[in-house]
Amino acid sequence: MHELSVFLMCHNRPVEATIAYKSIKNQTLGKSKFNIIISDNSSTCDGIDKNTISGNDTYIRRNPSLDVITHHRKIISEVKSRYF
Repeated sequence: MHELSVFLMCHNRPVEATIAYKSIKNQTLGKSKFNIIISDNSSTCDGIDKNTISGNDTYIRRNPSLDVITHHRKIISEVKSRYF
């Protein structure tokens, strides 16, 4: 478990979510490592391309999709790292 988790929240924008994921993946924190958790709250069948996800990163598809406040609360309840 890393000390930092980065959550990528997305909803019905698979292309933008994939671009954002790749951007997060290219970040560095010195020698620190971090987990990336993609929380896909899309109401359509077009989610992020799962072939893009690598390493120990996590993809969670919310089904059924949640309202924005519930989505935030759900993510907060799932945090396991010290920082997020």
